[in-house]
Amino acid sequence: MKKKITVFFLLIICVCVVSCGKKEEAPEFADALFVKLSYTPVDINSDELTYTINIEIYQDSTMRIYADDFIKWYGDEEPETINISISNEDLENVKKSIIENDLYSMQRDVGNKDNMAGVKKSLIIYTKDGEYSVYGINPSNKRFNYVFDMITDLNREELVDYIDSIDLIQKNGAKNDVGIYITDEDDNIIFKKEDI
Repeated sequence: MKKKITVFFLLIICVCVVSCGKKEEAPEFADALFVKLSYTPVDINSDELTYTINIEIYQDSTMRIYADDFIKWYGDEEPETINISISNEDLENVKKSIIENDLYSMQRDVGNKDNMAGVKKSLIIYTKDGEYSVYGINPSNKRFNYVFDMITDLNREELVDYIDSIDLIQKNGAKNDVGIYITDEDDNIIFKKEDI
């Protein structure tokens, strides 16, 4: 009986030693841009509001926010890009949350497989060894959402103001977009696309 108990305890010790092995170290972040977050509405039946918002964070504590991938851009000039300085503490907290939530080794697609409409979210982590991309439509992965929300909350007010300004340009442009039309010799619109 003593031999069985001794063997049992030796097995438990072996399992503990194997499972408590050194955890793989996180990759080293790239020197400039180290994380990019993007989100795009998917299948919302509103072409003017279908575009991508991007947030990039750099090692020099710069946060860059810009919009791209428009189905149709209604502005007269390219969309504005805003640069915001974040604190060193916020910068380190972002890095820490990426490492603690193990995003660089998470499965690539963390989206909801049942729903193909909503918001596609993605996080790209840039390291000295390469890029790690995690994305999904309406993701429910808690670790992914925690990091995603943490980054968007860094400058929530500026982000919301930026999105509101882009939405206003798009809505006004779509409202005034007559598309195909017929004019008279004085360039007055006779028939709009709805009338043709």
